[in-house]
Amino acid sequence: ESVSAFYPWGTPHVAYPRGWESLAHQGVITRTVRDTALALDVLAGPHPKDRWSLPRPERSFVSACTQEARGLRLAWSPQLGHLPIEPDVLARCQQAAMQFEQLGCHVTQVDLDLPDLSPAQQAIVLCEAAAGMRSRRAEWEQVIYPATRKLLPNSDRLTYDDLLQAHWAREEYWERIGPLFEEYDALLTPTVPITAPANGTLGPKV
Repeated sequence: ESVSAFYPWGTPHVAYPRGWESLAHQGVITRTVRDTALALDVLAGPHPKDRWSLPRPERSFVSACTQEARGLRLAWSPQLGHLPIEPDVLARCQQAAMQFEQLGCHVTQVDLDLPDLSPAQQAIVLCEAAAGMRSRRAEWEQVIYPATRKLLPNSDRLTYDDLLQAHWAREEYWERIGPLFEEYDALLTPTVPITAPANGTLGPKV
């Protein structure tokens, strides 16, 4: 299992076009929870080139790995609202979530009233990508990921209102999910709802 990019605790996104500061982030790839904690201990903290970076936590991430999980209150959301998920993915994630109960955690399945944020996220990505590469778009279109290239023409049809609505949708999403963490210590949910897509695509619909 890999974990990468620790926004907003990680390194700044200094290699990306302007406008991507809320989307792009850099980090290392790790294989275990403890390796991830060690990386965070090294990388965490404010950076002058990243205005979204957070202060360095007082507690070490590695030291947190030595504490017992017993007693943690965990919310389990199989579909992060009502998003579709492949049966195989659901079965594996359900099994993994229940293993936390064996560690003494209190796992509660929750029914979250959350919208599908993918249209808003795609609008933000397309608008920021198009603006960031405007001066070299023709050049970039020759080398960027083929599946992404197919989406770029959609950016030409988006308006400032579409972009604002997308940002507001993202803010509303946080307003809905934020109160969950007043009751639970963490949220368990599948990282992606599908198995690995075919190479050269962004998923089964692209």
